[in-house]
Formats: sequence, C-alpha cells, structure tokens
Amino acid sequence: MSYAYAPARDKNHKAMTETLHARGYSTVDCSAVGRGFPDLVVGAPGLTIIGAISRAQRMMIMSMLPSSVRVWKGVTVLVELKNPDLPKNKRKLRTKQAEFARQWPGPTFVMEVEKDITKEFGEHKFMEV
Repeated sequence: MSYAYAPARDKNHKAMTETLHARGYSTVDCSAVGRGFPDLVVGAPGLTIIGAISRAQRMMIMSMLPSSVRVWKGVTVLVELKNPDLPKNKRKLRTKQAEFARQWPGPTFVMEVEKDITKEFGEHKFMEV
C-alpha cells in the first residue's frame, strides 16, 4: 500500500493500547488503513450461550448478573482514538469515519482517555482461566 503521506497515529494511541492490553483485551492497530476505518480493532472475552433460548430466558439470566457485568453479543469492537489535547471541534469524527461507523453493524467507540475505556468496557480486567 502506498501513501501520499505517512499515516499518523494519535498522540494517545500507545497509552490507550497499553491500557487495553493491561486489562486483558487484544488489539490490532489499523491506524494506517484509512478510508474512515477506525484506529483499533479490540477483542475481548465474551459470554457465549450455546443453544436456543427465548427472550424471557435471556432476560432472566441477565437479571441474575451484577450490574457491573457487561455482556456483549459479539466480542470484537472497533475503536476510533481522538487526541484529547486537540480543541473539541478537531476531535469530531471526519466524514468518512462517521459514515463508516453508521454503516458498521457492530459497535464503534470513540475514545480519548483511559476513563473512556472504563465507560465503555467497565472496570473489570479480563484474564485467561
């Protein structure tokens, strides 16, 4: 792939990636992809239920979980990083990024600082068992 310019990572890219790794998430750096594709693909362990269950059964299972537990239908999300040091109007999604996020069927999060990770993914750390 050739570029007219070298793709630049956001200033907070390394720190955010390290924080995600410390919490047990895996990441793929996609900052050079362009065309509105987010900066990171983030993988997290998820809850998988094998077998057909009704909506009522699913709601019953969910009601038994503590409120701090996040349950994802999928285990991969896309993350667009924005530099928190830039003025607010410079941290908005560019046109192609917003279009990609609208068309993507899964979640796409915009994150600037470590507390955004907690806001979207919760306080917990994932560990292999």
